[in-house]
Amino acid sequence: MTELESILAACVDAGRRGADRLLATVIHVEGSTYRRPGARKFVATDGQTVGLISGGCLESAVRRKAFWLTAAPAAVVRFDTSSGEDVALEFGLGCQGIVDVLLERLPAKEAGAEGQADLPPSLDYARRCLERKERCVLAVLVAAGESASAIGERCVFDARGLLVGAAPSWMSDALSEDVLACLADGRCRTGTYETSAGGVHVFLEYVSPPTHLVVVGAGLDAPAMVRAAASIGWDVSVVDSRAAYVAPARFPEARQVLACRPENIRSQIAIDSATACVLMTHNLTDDAAALRALLPAKPAYLGVLGPRVRTERLLDELRKSGCEPTAEQLQRLHAPIGLDLGAETPEEIALAVVAEIAAVLRGHGAGFLRDRSGPIHRPPLSDGPAPLMPPETEGVSCPI
Repeated sequence: MTELESILAACVDAGRRGADRLLATVIHVEGSTYRRPGARKFVATDGQTVGLISGGCLESAVRRKAFWLTAAPAAVVRFDTSSGEDVALEFGLGCQGIVDVLLERLPAKEAGAEGQADLPPSLDYARRCLERKERCVLAVLVAAGESASAIGERCVFDARGLLVGAAPSWMSDALSEDVLACLADGRCRTGTYETSAGGVHVFLEYVSPPTHLVVVGAGLDAPAMVRAAASIGWDVSVVDSRAAYVAPARFPEARQVLACRPENIRSQIAIDSATACVLMTHNLTDDAAALRALLPAKPAYLGVLGPRVRTERLLDELRKSGCEPTAEQLQRLHAPIGLDLGAETPEEIALAVVAEIAAVLRGHGAGFLRDRSGPIHRPPLSDGPAPLMPPETEGVSCPI
C-alpha cells in the first residue's frame, strides 16, 4: 500500500469514528528539504497520524497547531528553516530550506449521505483510481490573488488529462496543458494562471498506482524479493510453473501468486511500460521462455538474476530460435541485476535489486550521494513564483 493509499484509508476510518481530521500537503519547496511536493500527512484529533512531510522536524508543529491555523477550511503555511542556525536549533530543524504546506480541514459526512465515507469527491476519485491501478492528476488552488475562489478548492483530471466533473472558476487552457505535461513526465508541478478574476496559483499533483513488480520464479530466494518490494508499497505478483512453489502461504505480502508456464505470463498478468519484471527461476529453459515472452512487452525494467555470461547464453538461445532482440529491448534489459552492494544473502540481494529498479524507474543513476555535485533531488517543476502567502501566514517560519 502506498503512502497516499494509507492516508486515504486513515481519513475514511477517522471519519467513521467521528474524529475531526486534517490533511497537510507539501506544495512548494526551496533549498534543502526532506520531502518533495506531494508529500502528505494526515492528523486526527483523536491522536491518529499517518504519513510524513519532513524528516520529523515539522511533524510536531503540524500535529499541535494545524487545527487552529485552519479556522477557514484551508490555509497555506510557510515553514522557513533557511533563515539562520538560531531558528533551526530552537525548533530542532535539520534542513535548510523553505516548505509551503497546504493545511485542509476535511468536511464531515452529512447524516444519511451515501457513498465513500468522509472523503471529498476529488480525493475519493483518486482513491478509486488507485484501486483500479489508474493514474490521475489532482489540481488544488493554493493562492487566489484577487479571485473570489477559496484556497483548497480542488478538481481532478483522469489519465487522459480530461476534467472529471464541473470546471472550477479558475480553470484555463494553460492549466489543461500543464496537466498533460504532468501526466507525461510523472511529476508534480505548480503554475500561475490568469483568470478573469485575476491570477491564481495551482498545485498539480501526479497520482499513480503502486509500482507493479512481477517476480518470475518462486524459489527459496523469492520470498526475500517479495518482502523487500512490498515493504515500500509495491504490488508484487509471483509466477512459477511449479504448483508446489506458488503456495500463497509462502508469499503473504504478494498481491498475486500464480502457477503459470513462463511463456504464458502475458496471458495471465498485464505487463506494460510501468511494470518491472525480475527473472529468477534458476532454470535456463524457463528463463529463456520468460525472456522471449517479456521482451516484446517493453516493461519499464526487465532483469535477469545471475552472472552476465548466463544471460548472454540465454540471448544466444533466443537468437538461434529466430527471436532477435532489438536494440530498444536490450536497453531495457538488466543483467546482472542489482546495485553493486556486495550483496550475498537473499535479503541483501533483494535490497540491491529493488533499489536498482527504483533508480531506473525514477531516471536516477544511483551511486553515492556524497559524490553528487548538485542537489539530491531533481528540482520541482514550477511555472511562476512560489504561492503568494496570505497576510496572516506570510513570513511564518517553523515556530507554529
